[in-house]
Amino acid sequence: MKNSTIFLGRGSLLGDIATYLPVLTLVEKFFPNSSKTFFINKKCAQILPLLANYPLIDRIYIGQFDEGIGLNDIDFIKKHNHYLEVNPQHRRWDWYNDEQASPNMVMENFNMVGMNWKLLNDNELVPKLVKWFDIDKKETKSIALWGWAGYFRDKNRSPTLEFWNKLVNALYHNDYKIYQFGHPNEPKIDFAMRCNELAFFDQIKHSLGCSLSLNTDSGSGLILGCYEGYRQITLLTNWMQNHNCNFNVLTSKNPNNISLFAKDGCDNIPQEKVLDYVKLLLS
Repeated sequence: MKNSTIFLGRGSLLGDIATYLPVLTLVEKFFPNSSKTFFINKKCAQILPLLANYPLIDRIYIGQFDEGIGLNDIDFIKKHNHYLEVNPQHRRWDWYNDEQASPNMVMENFNMVGMNWKLLNDNELVPKLVKWFDIDKKETKSIALWGWAGYFRDKNRSPTLEFWNKLVNALYHNDYKIYQFGHPNEPKIDFAMRCNELAFFDQIKHSLGCSLSLNTDSGSGLILGCYEGYRQITLLTNWMQNHNCNFNVLTSKNPNNISLFAKDGCDNIPQEKVLDYVKLLLS
């Protein structure tokens, strides 16, 4: 029998949902055998299939709105013994500069009396998803490319199209097969097989069939990092205001992830360095 009913979650962004998963482990330590309802905003419903069979989620609740909580949601929350604030705000505006912060960006915001992220070991702090579905393995030298975070809205956050065109050109002429994933409105990258029209779940499945992924600090990159053994190269830059240290704070905690950082734009990451790491990982 379940001892407590708990409403929790961080449902406004796909990456936040992925990085929130260790909170479930922390809650289970304080409320053993509790029944947990996991909250997701409506706009993130596409992640539902990826949460199937997660051992610490008893029920998934889709919110009334794309953002925030509605009156219908509040009525449902009241049916639970405990409510953990969903989509909490950061305690300081430049939280990403705090090198003493939790290695999990969502954990640092999580606040409940007596509960602390330091109670989790390093393995428990790594978000993990269950690969319950079949995947089709692609070529040995196949790369899943997720070129832009934020659906290409924030031009300061991700590489330019020119950067990707040049890099993918080099990869292609070194006999790598590149599959492009992301939002359908994103521009096509030269020499890449465009797969952006697939549903998000199918894009993740096809990506996991590739030998590694090239991504930025995006929700899709964080989700891919939840699958044990998957190899990633994440391109990073200091795109947030006055971000001057702790530059890996937004990257995947996947032990098989390699983060490459350059200040003032991902275009400043040497493409030869990216190519060398691809060759190293796929040798």
